Amino acid sequence: NFNDGMMMPYTILGLFCGIRPAELSRLTWENVSFEDRTITITGAAAKLRARRNIEIPANAVEWLAPYALKGTPIFPPNTRKSLEAIRESAGLKLWKQDCMRHTALSARLALGISEGEVATWAGNSPDILHRHYKGLMSRKQAEAFWAIVPTESNVVEFPEAG
Repeated sequence: NFNDGMMMPYTILGLFCGIRPAELSRLTWENVSFEDRTITITGAAAKLRARRNIEIPANAVEWLAPYALKGTPIFPPNTRKSLEAIRESAGLKLWKQDCMRHTALSARLALGISEGEVATWAGNSPDILHRHYKGLMSRKQAEAFWAIVPTESNVVEFPEAG
């Protein structure tokens, strides 16, 4: 659990809600409605300057709730350095830009959700989704992805940064 979970909101919102890193940097808990299970990306925060509402998947709600209650920032100070430390600790050498978002979009498409619905959810065009995200994950892989929920067994302790 890196730095007491400081990077969890950023990671969960990127990975399961498909939010772009630049949009995450402008997001606060005020944009998140657990009651409606939606996140509002304002026009000022969105890449294409168009407001959109993102449905929060059930597994993301489970991950996010404790951090929202604690007021853990969505985009904490030193986010870039923290991400680098996590990648290094995990032994990851390559990290493609927007890889968490790409995973979320591919997983939604693999469930059989229409390109139009996923495009609206993600703030993309159906054509971009078809060309870059479709067919990269099987339905079985997508179902396993959306079933990832917090448990004691999936908490990884990281060594303290020196």
